[in-house]
Amino acid sequence: MACYFVLVYFFKARFRTLSEAARERNHQEQQLIYISLIVCTLEIINFLFYIYVFGINTKVDTRVFYFFYNALNDIYSAAPPYLLIVFCTPVRERVLTLLHLNSGRPKTELLSTF
Repeated sequence: MACYFVLVYFFKARFRTLSEAARERNHQEQQLIYISLIVCTLEIINFLFYIYVFGINTKVDTRVFYFFYNALNDIYSAAPPYLLIVFCTPVRERVLTLLHLNSGRPKTELLSTF
């Protein structure tokens, strides 16, 4: 009977750590979904701009076209690194440590890929 209680205790401890790992994995997946939604929104905005300029209104001034073209391409190309810093905890902690804005050592995470 004592062995049964010991086994139940160790199984509960093991499943408790697995549930924490699953919770952390779920949080990381949710953050990646946010990043992908924002990037896809930027791609759709870029696509709608091209549809408008080359399909609907073909008489757009060259300066206006290049202004919006360059602005959209700059935003689209610069957004993913900033999104990683905002939404990814391990990347954010490493950047803060690199800039000496984080006090102490960075926290180690269970599922960190860096």
